[in-house]
Amino acid sequence: MVKSPTLLLDEEICRANIQRMVEKAERHALTLKPHFKTHQSAAIGEWFRDEGVRSITVSSVQMAEYFAEHGWNDITIGFPVNIREVEMLKTLSEQIDTLSLFAYNDYALDALEKNLRTPVQIYIEIDTGANRSGLAPHQPEEISRIKNRIESSANMQFKGFYSHPGTPILRDQGRKS
Repeated sequence: MVKSPTLLLDEEICRANIQRMVEKAERHALTLKPHFKTHQSAAIGEWFRDEGVRSITVSSVQMAEYFAEHGWNDITIGFPVNIREVEMLKTLSEQIDTLSLFAYNDYALDALEKNLRTPVQIYIEIDTGANRSGLAPHQPEEISRIKNRIESSANMQFKGFYSHPGTPILRDQGRKS
């Protein structure tokens, strides 16, 4: 009898799902970078590696460090750069082959530019209207400026754009339900 929250997985089903994702990505000539946020498990990560997955996405620097310790060398941190974690990002970028980060403002770029000694890839985050984070799509001049700044850096390489739909913010507009 299970008495506390416990993860129960059917390994056969899970592996079949991973294989299906890998095959779909291959059919469309895409690189699969699965998000390891849910399972956060090196053992389950091996199931992905068994299917040829070599790139992953995580949601924190700590998670990236954990998976780097377990042999993952192409990691995307799917959360905007936190300037208080730049030292950890610097160390991580020196330990793995490819570190990809999300950035969209001068504060993050300044911190990366000042502290990095090895190149990282940068995705510019674009806000989809949920007001979570990122640049608004109607700011093409600012987007271009940030992109140009990244491209002129010795230790930042422009990788592309990223957006996360998130959960829309619902505002009370005085309506009664």
